[in-house]
Amino acid sequence: MIPTYIQKYLKEHAISMDKVESLGLKFSENTISIPIKSQYGDVLFWKHRHFKGDAKYTYDKGSSLHLFGMRDIEQGSLVFIVEGEFDAMSLWCKGIHAVSGTGGSSSWNDGWNEYFKGLNVCILYDNDEPGAKGAYRVWDSLNQSGINASVMVTPREDKDIATLLARDGGYSDLTELDCLKSDILSSDMSSKTKLKKEHERLCRILVDSKSNLKYKEAYTTIRVFHEKLLEELKYLKKKKTVYNPGENGEKLETLKKIPITDFIRFHNGVASCVFHTDSNPSMHYNNERSRYPNTVKCYSCGTFGSVVDVIMAKEGVEIKGAIELLRKHAGIYEI
Repeated sequence: MIPTYIQKYLKEHAISMDKVESLGLKFSENTISIPIKSQYGDVLFWKHRHFKGDAKYTYDKGSSLHLFGMRDIEQGSLVFIVEGEFDAMSLWCKGIHAVSGTGGSSSWNDGWNEYFKGLNVCILYDNDEPGAKGAYRVWDSLNQSGINASVMVTPREDKDIATLLARDGGYSDLTELDCLKSDILSSDMSSKTKLKKEHERLCRILVDSKSNLKYKEAYTTIRVFHEKLLEELKYLKKKKTVYNPGENGEKLETLKKIPITDFIRFHNGVASCVFHTDSNPSMHYNNERSRYPNTVKCYSCGTFGSVVDVIMAKEGVEIKGAIELLRKHAGIYEI
């Protein structure tokens, strides 16, 4: 027997009781257990939503970051990337394809991008600060992999898509939600000029968003995207340094090709940031398929850097010291 207050919680998240069995949920007196499955349908581990105690969520021992709902991705279909498992399940109950990372708003594995090639993708995170930052993280990652994604936001009165669906009952026309794709996001942000144009247009929208009903609900998301694009513009404006150490004449750009992974161990593309004290790993590695290959970007402190920047921060040296370390690592020595 499912406790009454848990039944109420499911109803508030638009998960009908007749769908519970098909979702594979398990219940105890104070817990809902969610099966995290592989793309083949095998249960990898369980994630537990607690209603009492200090921890809101716990995971089975040995679990890792995973994409929830992998089997719901169908080639050529529309798929929503949402913030949490209950958001995804609420959409499933409406017959809508959805997935989420198992680590919350700040979790995204760049390796997942391959699953979304050829799909119509829409990012629909919570309409708050963490949700907006998470949405940008996912959008930026997909964009660097050449995947165009829309970004939608729910009305401010709704915490997330699950509460919106519960409030409106049979509501399923998600096309009515604010979509930022046509207004501020470009599928091609590959050059400084295009990025600058998008940023300038976003600045105008940001001013309008406080009074224009078209953008008012999306103000937080627009502001966060504005700040993140500004950070990237600042990086692109940095003057590139060329260093000629002597007779060999190696340029800095050549040394920048030395893989950062030779010096930093990444787990699923993520590591603790070398630019600030990082208790929750937030520095992401941009691989060879990214817009800026062999670079890192921290989604906590906002720092973007090359292998030279990483060595400077990690070893506590100036640029010449970092270059000498890289030259030695590559086996390049003065004659």
